[in-house]
Amino acid sequence: MSLGVRAMVLGLLTGMAVAPGARAAPQAFPTFPLSETTPQIGRWLATQTDLPPASVVLVAPGYVFSYAAPDPAQGGGNLVWRQVREEVTDVVMASRLNGRSATATLAFDCARNSATASNVVVYAGNNLKGDGGRSVPASDWLTANPGLYLMDLAKAACDRDFRGPFANAGVLATTTSTPSPAPPALRGEAAPRPAASGPEHWVQVGAFVSPAAANQRWREIQRLLPAQTAGHTIRLEPAGRDGKLLRAIAGPYHGTEAGAFCAALKFRGGDCLVR
Repeated sequence: MSLGVRAMVLGLLTGMAVAPGARAAPQAFPTFPLSETTPQIGRWLATQTDLPPASVVLVAPGYVFSYAAPDPAQGGGNLVWRQVREEVTDVVMASRLNGRSATATLAFDCARNSATASNVVVYAGNNLKGDGGRSVPASDWLTANPGLYLMDLAKAACDRDFRGPFANAGVLATTTSTPSPAPPALRGEAAPRPAASGPEHWVQVGAFVSPAAANQRWREIQRLLPAQTAGHTIRLEPAGRDGKLLRAIAGPYHGTEAGAFCAALKFRGGDCLVR
C-alpha cells in the first residue's frame, strides 16, 4: 500500500488527514457548531445534519464519528465490521481533511486490538454532499493505540456494553437550549464536570526548568483546548537524575479522555505522553 493511501486511512481514523485531490469550489454548507461541548454538538447534529445522534459513537476535537445501522453484510471470521461516517465540526479540520464528511468500511480484530479500513470516500460538504473523493483500497492492519481515535472506535465496536455520548436521554434533552460557555479552568480551580468513569490517567505535557514555565505552558494549552482542559490541572514531578527539570502532568482523565486530549494537543503542534 502506498504512503499516500496509508496517510489518508490513518487520517480518517485519527482526525489528521490531508485528503488527495484539488479543493472543491466554495459551496453553501451548514455552519459549524459554536463550541465542541457535547450539548452544542448535539444541537448542531439535530439542526444542521441528517445524522441521528443515537448513532454517534465518538465526539472528538473537530470530528463526530458514527456507525451506520445495520452493519455492512460482510464475512471475515471473527472480525467485527462497521460502516463509519465522519462529520467535520470546525474549519481547521475541514481544511486538513479537504472535506466536511467521509465514509469508510472498518473491520476490527478485537482480540488483537487492530483494524483495517476500506472504501474511504471524502465529501466536500457535510451530510455526504458536494464533490466526493475517490475510494481508497483496503489499509494495512493498524493497532488501536492510546492517542488514536481508532482506539475509541474499536471500543465502540468491540465492547458490547458501550454507550455513545448521546445514549443518555438527559444529554439529548440539553441540546434544545444553548448552554452558557464555561471559562477555562486555571490551576487550582475546579470546573464542574460530569461523573467520571473508567481508569484514571494523567498526560505529560512537557518538562520545564521552573514551576512558572510549566504553569505558563498549561495556560497556553487551556486557551488552545478549553473543552479538553476544563476541570483539570497539572502536577509537577522531578525529571532526570539531577531533578533540575520538572515534568508537567495534566489530569486526571478517565477512560479514553486522556488519549483524545493527547491526540488533539499533538494535532495542534504540542507534545504529550499518556501515563
